[in-house]
Amino acid sequence: MTARTRAAFVAASCLTITITAGCHHASAPSAHTSPTATVSFPPPVSESTARQRLLTTADIGSQFRSATYTASGTPLPCPGSASGSLAMQTNASYNVGAHFVAANADIVEEVLGYPSTSDTKAALVAVQDGFDCSTGTLASGTGATVVVAIGAQRDFSAIVGAASAYGWSELYGSERATQVAIVSGPTMVLLRYSLGDAADIASLPDGNAVAKMAYQRENG
Repeated sequence: MTARTRAAFVAASCLTITITAGCHHASAPSAHTSPTATVSFPPPVSESTARQRLLTTADIGSQFRSATYTASGTPLPCPGSASGSLAMQTNASYNVGAHFVAANADIVEEVLGYPSTSDTKAALVAVQDGFDCSTGTLASGTGATVVVAIGAQRDFSAIVGAASAYGWSELYGSERATQVAIVSGPTMVLLRYSLGDAADIASLPDGNAVAKMAYQRENG
């Protein structure tokens, strides 16, 4: 990545480049941090409603096109975390999502509904365990295993306006991404925004804004 591209990358969206020093927060919370304030959660939504509220290309920009969404079967990256995807590990009632691709950019939104807020809290702990390491492994699009460097957990709650939201940066080869888990009552929104080395940052949407929009849409 050139110096100009790297600088634009950092300036465009801290969400998409949190592994870079320019976006480091020394006071980031440790794993398994939970808010203590009393918050009123929205009521549960049905699978059909959650599907209707997914992001669209109208939300994120015409440079993206819709791709086929496939519910992730990839285990969480850190060794020692439970085997299987989050939906497989937890008591999810449904799993819906959307996938968007652009030149050297990729956005995947996944929404999981749970029977209760306690189930969602357990799912958040599973996500935190799955990213609680500095180096892990992920499956590439071809099915091959790749080594990924994982940044420290960051609190995204204030960024997206949710009671509980956390994110982790990923760096593998020439690509980097951020995975954000957003919890609201019995619903969890997972958003992964990845960029290749040749991505035209100036033409792409701000990652923080995309995460906030995904959360707001799913909460009506």
